[in-house]
Amino acid sequence: MTAAGDRSSQDALERRYRRLLLAYPAHYRRRRGVEILTTLMDAAPAGRAHPSIGQVIDLLFDGLRCRLSPRGTPIAVAVLTALFAAVFGAIGGSWAGWQSAGDLPDNTMAAAIARTAVPDMPSTPYDRHDFLFGYASPESAEENLLAAVLIGGDDYNAGYVQFTVTHAADDLATLRAARERLQAAGWQVEPVVRKPYGGELSASRDDLFVQLTTEGLGTKTSLSVYRSRPAAVPVLTVLGLLVGGLAGWWLAGWVARRVATQPTWRKVATTVAFTFGSVLMILPMCFNLITIVLSLIWARPTPVWIGFVFIPTRAFALLGIPMLISALLTAAVPSTPVRQRLLRTGA
Repeated sequence: MTAAGDRSSQDALERRYRRLLLAYPAHYRRRRGVEILTTLMDAAPAGRAHPSIGQVIDLLFDGLRCRLSPRGTPIAVAVLTALFAAVFGAIGGSWAGWQSAGDLPDNTMAAAIARTAVPDMPSTPYDRHDFLFGYASPESAEENLLAAVLIGGDDYNAGYVQFTVTHAADDLATLRAARERLQAAGWQVEPVVRKPYGGELSASRDDLFVQLTTEGLGTKTSLSVYRSRPAAVPVLTVLGLLVGGLAGWWLAGWVARRVATQPTWRKVATTVAFTFGSVLMILPMCFNLITIVLSLIWARPTPVWIGFVFIPTRAFALLGIPMLISALLTAAVPSTPVRQRLLRTGA
């Protein structure tokens, strides 16, 4: 190969190495980028124009490791940030998965399901809510709506069609008979669960989930028909959990590097906002984390963001989320005044 050809190959190899070095964070490239590039070029055989597969993998993974390294960040802060981000990621994944859910059955079809389980069920629903998730009680009064917005409610649930009937038989006998009928009709049924005051039975088939509850001897039996959990929900929930956790871990390191170069008052403001925001978010995040785990175990439709809508955790979230955002913005805004930047650039 001619000298011109060797030079052309070296130039192409150097461009490709530089593109691979973009996997590293900017601060690392400024400090060690030239050293790494020089080492790679010196070790490359004459005439090579492409990095080897091993070099590509090593550079990409090492760059990712550097980006995810919480350099200068207390480990507790990095873990807490990663946990919060993982929960938000799981919520986003679960919400996206639920968008593929179908409609609830109409009243006629829902009544047929109810009568399959309990033949005495009426043909008219006792209650119906077609929303995907929402508050079951109507918030018509303005003061009640304001209260729900500020502090949440205790009746946030998946949409359902509900039927009720007063049973004369023993409540457990009612549930056991319903279980046999549903199983004979092709439903996948769970064992009857005894409650302190009554019992519970769950069943699923196709894209529907049914739950029967009783309230003791001689009282009512309620049957609710829900949308079943789409197959995409657990997959996207776990994916969001992992991606969110990695993003939060990286974010903790990025914020630490930003704060390290800022004035003292900015460091204090960021620390205070993050601390108070984290304390406020612990309770709603614990609720969310518990429901995330439960949603992966049971088939009942579960809003994994329950900590943001439930009494009283919603109020904590409404205060905590803005504080965490303010801590992020305080760290993200450049500390150098605009005027000094203009003077330095000669603009």
